[in-house]
Amino acid sequence: MAAVAPAGLSSDAVETARGTLGGAPAVSRDLPAEAGGVLLEAARGAFGDGYLAFAVISAVLMLAAATLLTAVNSWLRSGGGLVGPVG
Repeated sequence: MAAVAPAGLSSDAVETARGTLGGAPAVSRDLPAEAGGVLLEAARGAFGDGYLAFAVISAVLMLAAATLLTAVNSWLRSGGGLVGPVG
């Protein structure tokens, strides 16, 4: 966010804007309209990018888990496994 932080913004304000989801709107209220808009747009973009990355990673992990469970289930139904028939 430092690359798009408005000029003259203190390092404490930059850290506040970076630190939490509500930090950027709080800092932008104390800035002129144009600078506040730039800061909010950067924060929204960063949030969207992070959300997308999290969603993609989650989908890949769910697909891997489903594939693994399907393979294990198929292997167990075909007579594989460490334990013989009960009874």
